[in-house]
Amino acid sequence: MKHIKIFYGIFTILLATLTFTGCTSDNDNEHTNPDIPREIVGNWIYDDSREPEIYSFKKNGDVIFQSAYIDYDDEWVLEYIRGTYRISGKKLIITLEYDDKDYEDAYNYRIKDDKLTLNDESGSGSVNGSFITYTRTSYESLEDYLEYED
Repeated sequence: MKHIKIFYGIFTILLATLTFTGCTSDNDNEHTNPDIPREIVGNWIYDDSREPEIYSFKKNGDVIFQSAYIDYDDEWVLEYIRGTYRISGKKLIITLEYDDKDYEDAYNYRIKDDKLTLNDESGSGSVNGSFITYTRTSYESLEDYLEYED
């Protein structure tokens, strides 16, 4: 009988050890990049009323680019493209993954008063030297933004 109590005691301790998990938040799983300035992390929107865009910069170096356009049926078509970004001096380098390829764009960037101004230097998707100013937003998706605007 004494051996059974010891066995159950050891079994209970072993079971508790194997089933308990640590209490961590979901953000602890993200590997944050110390080279990324805090002010760029978040959501930034550009809306010219024809083709709005949102960049969502994460603190771990991931980015989601969202764009929208109106098709021939007057319906919004939304695109979500994942990628990564990094900062090198005053340059913001964004690599987006679509069509089974990586496309890299380099921008001179400036943040002032909740405005993010990008000057395209790479030209892989835009005209060199073009400026676009994004505004910090609480919207995480263009879908939510467009529903609010309607």
